[in-house]
Amino acid sequence: AKIQEARSRGIAVSEKEPPQHWEDICEDVENISLLINFLEWIVTEEEKLLREEEVAQKKAQNERLNDIISRILDSKLEESSNRRKELDKEIEEHNKQIEKLKSIEDKENRRIEKRIKQIERLKNGEDIDSDEDVESEDEFLLEEENEVKNILLIGRTGSGKSTLANVLVNKNKEFEPVFKESARSVSETKNIQTEKFTVDLSRDRTQNISYLVIDTAGFGDTQLDNKEILNLLKGLVPIIKENGLNQIFFVTNGRFTQQEVETYKLLESVIFDREAVNYTTIIRTSFDDFEDRKACEDDEQNLREENQEIFKILKSSKIIYINNPPLIGRSAVINKEVRKESRKRLLTHLGACGDNYYPVNLEDLNKRINDYITSEEELKRKIALKEQKNQEEQTEHQKEIESIRAQKERELKIAERNFERKIQELKNQNQKKIQATRQEFETAHQSQLQKSREVHDKEVNEVKQAIQNNLSKIRNSYSYVKVGKPVCRYGHDRDIRAYDKSGSFIPDQSNFIDYIYCPTCGTNDCNFTLQDAKIYSLEELSRKNSQHAEERKRKMQEAIDEQNKKEQEIINRINQEKTNRDAETIQNIQERERLEHQVINQQKKLNEERLRQEKLVKENKINSTSQDRENELKRELEQKKQALEDHIIQSETQRNNALQELYVYIEQRRS
Repeated sequence: AKIQEARSRGIAVSEKEPPQHWEDICEDVENISLLINFLEWIVTEEEKLLREEEVAQKKAQNERLNDIISRILDSKLEESSNRRKELDKEIEEHNKQIEKLKSIEDKENRRIEKRIKQIERLKNGEDIDSDEDVESEDEFLLEEENEVKNILLIGRTGSGKSTLANVLVNKNKEFEPVFKESARSVSETKNIQTEKFTVDLSRDRTQNISYLVIDTAGFGDTQLDNKEILNLLKGLVPIIKENGLNQIFFVTNGRFTQQEVETYKLLESVIFDREAVNYTTIIRTSFDDFEDRKACEDDEQNLREENQEIFKILKSSKIIYINNPPLIGRSAVINKEVRKESRKRLLTHLGACGDNYYPVNLEDLNKRINDYITSEEELKRKIALKEQKNQEEQTEHQKEIESIRAQKERELKIAERNFERKIQELKNQNQKKIQATRQEFETAHQSQLQKSREVHDKEVNEVKQAIQNNLSKIRNSYSYVKVGKPVCRYGHDRDIRAYDKSGSFIPDQSNFIDYIYCPTCGTNDCNFTLQDAKIYSLEELSRKNSQHAEERKRKMQEAIDEQNKKEQEIINRINQEKTNRDAETIQNIQERERLEHQVINQQKKLNEERLRQEKLVKENKINSTSQDRENELKRELEQKKQALEDHIIQSETQRNNALQELYVYIEQRRS
């Protein structure tokens, strides 16, 4: 009130004007509410930050533990690998020395046995052999002892190893199954299976070579781990220890899988050495075009380009392509011949392989396998201990985190209670201030409102009086209206455009004109005159304008009706033309079908006549009458075809003419 009184006296006041409404008065309460919400948001964000820090700490601890475990495992694996390489070198050297000593010992034993036999023969009065005869006989006996040649089959389960073994053995010359065949990914048996067969090198069967087929069943089984495979390898040692290996058949029925490569690498690292690749042959089974040399060369090139590991295996190995189809069904006879051809290829290759391969590390293979398994189990045990220790440390960390979280929650609850108490005190204080301020403002507002209402009523009465006076003046000035054709100050009356006081265009150039636009002068003119002017009262002018409006409405309706009538006539004419054209089209189609039917009948008669003539020609009974008949039928057929074409052209011409007439009629009606 004091501020308003000072302002009414013309005194400048810098203070802010107090609120005039309840909404302005309650802004302080809203500000307090916003402050409360802001403080609650701060508390929530602090909780989120605490949780994020705990999660980040836990994640960092887990990463550190995993890093420590991985470093320990890497160091142990590296140490185990180095130790294994050193042991392999020592074992290899030791085996070479043992092999040399054994060969010398065996040779001396055979020589001593021969000498003992010669002494016994000498006692009996028989002749004894010379030293050269004894040595040649020793070599012959040694060849007889090494007569059995071992063939090792390796490859994943389902690649055709067992079928290949049955083809090599060829039991009873009917390929009777000795090895159990299976096309599944899991081997039927998980033991090493062997079978011996003999190949006759001469017709009188005096020269024979015996082969022992060794099927490594279960090596390619996906359900076996390295430990189970190494245990199976123990059974392979006594089989190949004496005579070594003549050939290693690496069997595959398509592209090499990583499992096949890993199996070969495991055998090479445990039993074989780098020389094994020189005695390895790739047997490509299930190759239908194995007799096509070009197809075999293309597939061999694709196999060698597959990856680097396979290229190392194939670099010094030969590839033999065969096909061993099953002996079932109607194709059993043909498939048996295919198997014979495959066996022939295999035996030809075996005949060219004279040397045997003796792995140098077979003596202590069992010890090496046990050491490998033991070191692997020890490593697994250490890993398990590390994981257990890691789990215990994680449990301890989790307990510490839970303890810290509980402490933080207790502190947070105490802070929340203190904050709520302070907020409640602030609310009470502000409520009291608001009540006092509200009471003061209500008193001041009521007095100010009363004064404002009195001033407003006075101003409204003055405005009403002024409006009433203006309406009286307007009513008196527009009691009579002067209507006529406007003419500019220079006397121009052509194409005059009239406008009212609001600037709106007046089409009839007569009612309430404020100014005009003269296109001849090119300017607006307020000092215009009305030619042939007449004076009307407001009622007469309104009545006249209503009559003009009704007349314009009537003429407009008549024009619309006339236009609709013309459009309906055009639509009726178009529909009639369409009906006539459809009927004519149907008639033309029927006529065309009739002519086509006649042409077809004529063609049929002509074909019958031609067949009859051909028959008569064969019987040497043709005459000129039949020839004339054929010519006549041909002419009739040509006439029918020409009539059909003329009818089609005539129909198209009539249709185009009808369309042209229809378009001309539509254009005429539109114009």
